[in-house]
Amino acid sequence: MVLSASRQHLKAAGKSYVPHGTFALKAGILLFYAGFTSIIHAIVPAWYPFKARDITRALAEESQRQEAAARAKQTLPNER
Repeated sequence: MVLSASRQHLKAAGKSYVPHGTFALKAGILLFYAGFTSIIHAIVPAWYPFKARDITRALAEESQRQEAAARAKQTLPNER
């Protein structure tokens, strides 16, 4: 069940296991850092201004680029 759901997710994401895992790990670490800096920023507004915003925007942009590339790859005719 978990394996089947994982395969479906990877197919929907247009990625194989390693690239998907690499991005997910990178995103998780960066989001953890964004959360930490946001908490510090809440206490001392001069520290880490806009850091969480910049991280989340960059991750969203990278995710959108990867999604567009996967979509383009799926729509290209097979070359033999």
